[in-house]
Amino acid sequence: MHYLQLLTRSVRAKRIIKTTIMINMSNSNSQYPQMTYKQAVEYCKYWADKIRYKGLDLLTTDYSEVIGISDQLAYALYMQTWIDPQKYYPLYRVRTYAINIDNNYTDRASWEKLLELIDDLPEEYGKNNHPQMTYKQAVKHCKYWADQIRADGLDLLTTDYGAAIGVSDQLVYPLDMQEWISAPRYPDIYAIRYYAGVVDHDHTDRASWEKLLELIDKL
Repeated sequence: MHYLQLLTRSVRAKRIIKTTIMINMSNSNSQYPQMTYKQAVEYCKYWADKIRYKGLDLLTTDYSEVIGISDQLAYALYMQTWIDPQKYYPLYRVRTYAINIDNNYTDRASWEKLLELIDDLPEEYGKNNHPQMTYKQAVKHCKYWADQIRADGLDLLTTDYGAAIGVSDQLVYPLDMQEWISAPRYPDIYAIRYYAGVVDHDHTDRASWEKLLELIDKL
C-alpha cells in the first residue's frame, strides 16, 4: 500500500516538473520552473514519503543517500521566487528546514521537524486554521518564551542550533500565524515577531537575541 502511494506521488511529482518546465519555456523572465502553490505542496509531500521510506537512521548517517533527497527538495524550493515569509510562511519554513538539512544531514531533529511541517502544510493557500490570540495572550506568550531564553542563556542559544530552534521556533511560529498583527496597529508585537524571525533563521546573532528580549520586556 505504501509502495503504491509512493509510486503515485512519484508520477505526480514528475508531472509537476514536466508541466512547470513546459510553462516556463515560453517565459524569458524565469530560468527555473516556477510551481503553483498546490504543486509545491504536492512536491513536498512526495519527498516526505521518500524520506520516510528511506528512514532517518539511514539519512542521518549516509551522505550518499541523503543528497539524492535533500538536494532535490531544497534546491527546487529555493528556486521558487514567489515563496516569501509574509505570504507563504508554512512553505517558507519547509524550505528553511530543507536547506538546513542539506547543509547538515546528521541533524535528526531537523529531519523530524521538516516532516512535521510538510504534514501540516495547508492544501490550499490562504487557509489559516491556527488559533488567533488576543493581544493579552500574545504578550503572555512572548513573556513566557523570554523567560525560557534567559533560562537557557544566550551563550547556549547562540552556539547550539538544536537548543535555539526549540525556543525560537516555538516563539515565532504562533506569532507569524496571527493575522491581526501589523506594524501600524501593533508595532511592539510586530517588532518582536520580526526579531524572533531573525534569530530563528540565524541563531548565532547575539545582538538580535538581546534586542528581542529588550522588546519583550517593554511590552
